[in-house]
Amino acid sequence: MTQQTFTRGVLTLPDLQEQLRLHPHDPMLRYRVAFARGDGMWWPMSDTWNAQHHLPTQDIAAWLKTQQ
Repeated sequence: MTQQTFTRGVLTLPDLQEQLRLHPHDPMLRYRVAFARGDGMWWPMSDTWNAQHHLPTQDIAAWLKTQQ
């Protein structure tokens, strides 16, 4: 549609962790490492925007119960 070309590459977890070590305050790197680790989020729920604004969220177990 845009005639723009791009290249897709794979970033390994060790590569992402090294980048994060060099740039610890980069929010996009934090996001990428969090999901690349495969074990979910790695910051306290109390630090999230939703928790600080008292917005309810739903974990996967609660969501699955709504699907039965």
